[in-house]
Amino acid sequence: MPDSQKRPARVFNAALGPPRKRNTGKGRAPVRPAPGGERGGSGRPLSGGGDALVFYLTVPRKESIMELPRKEEPSMNTIITIGRQFGSGGKEIGIRVAKELGIPFYDKEILQETAKKSGLCEKILENFDERPKSLLYSIAMDSYMFALPGTGAGDSLEQQVYLATFNTIRQIARKGPCVIIGRCADYALADDPNHLSIFIHAPLEDRIRRVAERQNLPPEKARSVITKTDKRRASYYEYYSSQRWGAVDSYDFCLNSSYLGLSGTVELIRAIADHKEHPVPSPTEQDPTRM
Repeated sequence: MPDSQKRPARVFNAALGPPRKRNTGKGRAPVRPAPGGERGGSGRPLSGGGDALVFYLTVPRKESIMELPRKEEPSMNTIITIGRQFGSGGKEIGIRVAKELGIPFYDKEILQETAKKSGLCEKILENFDERPKSLLYSIAMDSYMFALPGTGAGDSLEQQVYLATFNTIRQIARKGPCVIIGRCADYALADDPNHLSIFIHAPLEDRIRRVAERQNLPPEKARSVITKTDKRRASYYEYYSSQRWGAVDSYDFCLNSSYLGLSGTVELIRAIADHKEHPVPSPTEQDPTRM
C-alpha cells in the first residue's frame, strides 16, 4: 500500500489516556463517552466519524468561590471583661461575643482553673465566688486556713481565695484574647493595654421579666433575687477593687442591653473590639467647639 494511503499510526498520549475507536458497526459494544457525556460536563470528544480515533480530554472544573480556602482573619489581642447586673443578659452576651470572635469564654471555668492551680477545693471557691466578706463564714472555716503560694500566712481564707482567683485571671489573660465574666476581672487586668472592660445593665422591669421567665418565678420573687444578687456582686467588687460597681468611671463602656437588644449589644461590642484592634482616625483633627 502506498505511503500516502496508509492510515496514520495511533498516537498514545499518557496525559489523555489510550485512544478509543468510535464504533458504528453492528455487533460491537459502543464506546461510552468520558464522564459528563458528549455535551457539557468534563468529557469532550476531540474528533469523530467512522473509524477515526477519538480522544477524550478531561477538563478540570473551575473551583467555585465557595470552595476556595477562606483567608484567616487577623489574630486579635483584646481581652474583654464583662461586669453585669443580674438579669441584664450579660452572660449570654459574653458567650455570643466569644463565639462570634472565636475566642475562649470564662465564667465558672475560672473556679475550675483556680482549683487546679491553687489546691483549693472547688466547693470552697464556689462559696466565696463574688460574695462579700463574711466574718461568720471565715470563723467557721478557720480549720481550713493555710497559706497559699504568693499570700501571707496571716491572710484570711477569703483573701487567699480572692488572690488565687486574681492570679488565675491574669494567667488566663496572658494566654491570649478571651471573654471573662465578673469576678473583678476588669480590676485584675486594669494595667493590661489589651484589656477592654464593659458593664452590661438594663432597666429593672426588663430584668424582672427576663429572670421571671427563665427561672419560672413570680415577678416579686424575681425582683427579690435580682436585688440580693446585685447587692452581693456590688459588695464583692467594691471591697476588693475600691471602685464603684456599675459606675461609668469604673469601666471603658457601660451598655444598656435593652436599648439595642442582646443581638445588637453583641454587634456593638464586636465593633468596639474591632476599633480597638484597628483604630480609625477621626476625619477631623480640630476640636469643632474651638473653631
